[in-house]
Amino acid sequence: MTLSYAGVSTDAAAAVVPDAHNVLPEAVSAVPGNSATSADVRAMVTERLAEALDERHISNDVLQVMLEKEKQSLGRFFDAEVSFVIQESGAVRNHMLWLIGNMLTLLKVSGAWFEAARILDTAGKGLLRAVADDPHHPNWELASPEVMYTNAAAFCRLAEALNGQSLQNDDCCTPIIKLASLANYASHASISVGGQPVHLKAIWQAERAILPDLDSAPNVVTWIEIFCARFDVVTMEVFSRKLPELTEMAEQLAMRVVLRFCTSAALPPRMIAVGCFAVALAALRAVPSIVLCPEAVDAREWQALISQLNPRNHMPIAFKEVQAPLLPAAVAIGVLEFAMQQDAAAIRSQAFTAARMVTAPPSAAAVVAAAPAASAAAGLGTDLSSSHPRMESI
Repeated sequence: MTLSYAGVSTDAAAAVVPDAHNVLPEAVSAVPGNSATSADVRAMVTERLAEALDERHISNDVLQVMLEKEKQSLGRFFDAEVSFVIQESGAVRNHMLWLIGNMLTLLKVSGAWFEAARILDTAGKGLLRAVADDPHHPNWELASPEVMYTNAAAFCRLAEALNGQSLQNDDCCTPIIKLASLANYASHASISVGGQPVHLKAIWQAERAILPDLDSAPNVVTWIEIFCARFDVVTMEVFSRKLPELTEMAEQLAMRVVLRFCTSAALPPRMIAVGCFAVALAALRAVPSIVLCPEAVDAREWQALISQLNPRNHMPIAFKEVQAPLLPAAVAIGVLEFAMQQDAAAIRSQAFTAARMVTAPPSAAAVVAAAPAASAAAGLGTDLSSSHPRMESI
């Protein structure tokens, strides 16, 4: 029997996707009738791949636990009345995130950047706002350098600890030596911009101020990694060789979003990860980009956004000629719905939000993102049971 995916026969699909009949084989061969729908794919992989997902600790239950932790964490730090307000990053936060990146590189744990950003936007909000009476005041960026650098060092240390690395020695440094190096770096940086030295005691005090509010909620990169792993399982590892490239691009996009916008109940880590992962898939041609275009968005506008983000537009011609395999459209959206446990409309909305946040000018980004982001965020309450980006390249 020859099946069709949104009008594309499996025979034709095989010309686009190597071993197309082996991608979700049950969904391709066991669905009765003349066509496989998104729902068919979802139902079949749910039944057939549960064991494989369990073996890799990326089951639907794991995603549900992660979502509950995220909702509880954000619920503690953000008021309900402002839960749909997306705020563009202020000067102090933006500078601190870059500073944190440099400090984590010094500590040789640059992979903890997204965790540090999560702490900064949740448990660390009090310290960030302590630098001024009003974070929206135009002079907020004039916070004293020593306070900013002290707090940045504290965020780095706590992020390193939550990554399970702070108590381990590397080839040449013990934790106390790392702390001394961090304080020394922060002091020199503070003094270089007219501030006072940063002392170890001040870093410890900043850490203690944050510790009571720390939690184990997932950060953006945690979500991206689990989505990537689930996508790999669902597609029978057809895209395994592209996973490092896919993961890196998704994390690069996510870093741009996090640098420009505060993580919040309106823009939770999971929403950023869903959008950036989907956009990376489209930009790298792992899935047809048109399947991610929201119904209310002009297809030409969507294709233009993806074209701006496609790394092949900035690569040598020889690289452009390398064609990535494409999943047929109907199979692609079913795979993404299952991998991320979101419905198609939510995935498309969050992908569009992420693409606009990355490509829009800073002054316009908050405006263009607010409407679709709010609608997408509303879907985050749905029951789920039914290598680090290079900072210098941004």
